Amino acid sequence: MQKPHQGTLQAVLDGLDVLLAQKVHPRRCKLQVLDLRNTGQDFWNIWSGDMDHVSSSSLMAPVAEDMSRTKHPLTPLVVYIELCLKTKTSIKFLTYLLRWVEQRKGSIHLCCKKIKIISRSKENIKKILSMVKLNCVREVELSLTQKLSTLAKFASLLGKMRNVQRLLLSPIHGSVAEEQDHQALVQFTSQILRLQYLQDLRMEGPAFLKGRLNQMLRCLKTSLYNISITNCLLTESDLTHLSQCRNICQLKGLNLN
Repeated sequence: MQKPHQGTLQAVLDGLDVLLAQKVHPRRCKLQVLDLRNTGQDFWNIWSGDMDHVSSSSLMAPVAEDMSRTKHPLTPLVVYIELCLKTKTSIKFLTYLLRWVEQRKGSIHLCCKKIKIISRSKENIKKILSMVKLNCVREVELSLTQKLSTLAKFASLLGKMRNVQRLLLSPIHGSVAEEQDHQALVQFTSQILRLQYLQDLRMEGPAFLKGRLNQMLRCLKTSLYNISITNCLLTESDLTHLSQCRNICQLKGLNLN
């Protein structure tokens, strides 16, 4: 959903409105899934007929997903998206898309598996996320703040994403010696407890973890497959707690650069 294709996508949604208004019988309309995620290829060139740079495996994946839904032809149309909250333009357009889905609840099922938050507009972010079924989310990347206290304000939303498997956090500064930041850390880690399927945890420059890594590790509910804590000077005590943590017994990747 890059900016140059907004007009194209709006035309697609208008076309879907025509189909929904006509109440087309499933035998005549076999569309079951609309996938708007970033697949790593030029989706729009595929539509236009340019297949030169598309691998056969990339074409087979969405077909398999579509075929699995033919067993239930009366279920709503599934729309897959990825949210990237970055600029005012992208937020405005996503608001348009989500409202379009909201107005067609009985006919459209929205599934968002990946959320990337870069925007610093907290009100717009909460507005967008309030229209998304957060239990569908599998991957979250937060690059919205450099303050632990600000991150804590989004902790309750993170706690609602209970099926998240990968969590990425940007540089976050804060001294837990200060009472405000200590409470913010408690608020944030308490929501980590709710992430019962977390497998991949990546944090860049989490200064607040120095000497407090054990507080984070105690909140893990599952065995992690990957941990990345970079640009952070951990203490000897932190490393000891990490080596003794029972939730890293299945670890396949560890990055402490």
